[in-house]
Amino acid sequence: MATTTRKRVTKTTTTTDSVKNVAKPAPEEPKVEPRQFNQNDLILCRSVTTGWLGCSGKSGQYYVFENFGDECEIEYQDLFALKSRRSNYIYAPHFIIEDEELLANPRWADVAKFYEEEVYSIKDIDEILNLPVANFKSALEVLPKGLAKSLQVHVAEKIEDGSFDSLKKIKIIDEVYGTDFRSIVAD
Repeated sequence: MATTTRKRVTKTTTTTDSVKNVAKPAPEEPKVEPRQFNQNDLILCRSVTTGWLGCSGKSGQYYVFENFGDECEIEYQDLFALKSRRSNYIYAPHFIIEDEELLANPRWADVAKFYEEEVYSIKDIDEILNLPVANFKSALEVLPKGLAKSLQVHVAEKIEDGSFDSLKKIKIIDEVYGTDFRSIVAD
């Protein structure tokens, strides 16, 4: 049986006084903790519902928006209760939360994402109304309920003042939403 011996090889390294250019890691930015909201903190909200909108809160407060675009401050506890119940006030939506700091809080990430993907304004409704007829029906079919209602009221107002008279689009709106705008135009 042959025996093998291993020699231990040691390397000697010499250091030089030269300075090596070593990339230093960037200092870590301190983590910013999301703001903790108190139950009674007032959060600015804006109506996206055409016409009067009222909402009662868990706190016993009653909040009123007179018309589309009106603002009202709602207590945090009432907003959180609406969010927890997945209320249509927030998720249809009937009003939107304007407080960016609240929406940046991870606890409200689902609402922030919903707003990015689903919420429109009257300007957006006008853009939808100006879509080519070929794309119009599919755009209407995916609108959130609260916004669809706002679109219907907006169309009724535009028909009355004579600024919306596309019979093809009115027929599509009637078909998708079960409205009867054609009878208004026919009069």
